[in-house]
Amino acid sequence: MTDSYKYKLTNGGLGFTVSRVKYGQGHRYQVEFDDGTTVEPMPSVTTVIGRVIPKPGLVGWMQNLMDEKYRAVIAGTRDFGNAGGGVPSDAVIEEISAKALAAASRTDARDEGTELHAVIADSFEGGVTPEKWNREVIMLNEWLAANGMAVEKIEIPVVDFGLGVGGTFDILARTTYGDNRLVLIDIKRAKHIYPEYWLQLGAYAQMIEQRFDEQVAAAFILQFTEDDDGPHLTAHHVTDLYRAQEEWVALAQYILSHPLASAKKLFTEIGGA
Repeated sequence: MTDSYKYKLTNGGLGFTVSRVKYGQGHRYQVEFDDGTTVEPMPSVTTVIGRVIPKPGLVGWMQNLMDEKYRAVIAGTRDFGNAGGGVPSDAVIEEISAKALAAASRTDARDEGTELHAVIADSFEGGVTPEKWNREVIMLNEWLAANGMAVEKIEIPVVDFGLGVGGTFDILARTTYGDNRLVLIDIKRAKHIYPEYWLQLGAYAQMIEQRFDEQVAAAFILQFTEDDDGPHLTAHHVTDLYRAQEEWVALAQYILSHPLASAKKLFTEIGGA
């Protein structure tokens, strides 16, 4: 996984390096020019989108994980409470369980997705794939071969100086037939594909075109899921990529001009109740 990438400009301007750095629970993007000057660290695409678009799938997923191991922990609390004369109500147990579960499940989901991304990136750099992820890597390579694509860049940080936003795309491939066009590929380990992913791809395409001075011809979301039969790969073609770029720019400009923007504020300002 590439945490820094150096851009060498051919038009006489200063080259610069983009680095992805930890910032709170997420990342920001630091730019350092060849003369040593820097700009204010930029928020990520996902951070900007997350200010106004909720993630409904995360809530349901956490609720489904409310299983016996968490209730067992709370049961011990209840037994202890009996000794002291106090018995937590079912409502209190639900609340405590939910808080513990939320913290654990957010970490679990982030870690699994991050691990898969790191393994895929490492596999294209000659690394040995752990057995845990071997089938996913094979599926990805088979999909690329079947669709005539060769990987060109992996996990490269990019920025939009105009918007002041950064991001890291997963895979930039090139078609091995015809006019060798660029194809943007986003990897998701998720049960559902949400509309905000369309905006993310629009944002990454916009930044790629600015940084590499070449149009992105197509984009795909490759969704990895798993059931009792093992892992599955579903490819989602991101139609109308140009419109996704336009919608991303419009949304980002609004959000960044309203630092405290929230879903309710946005809904109200565009004519909601």
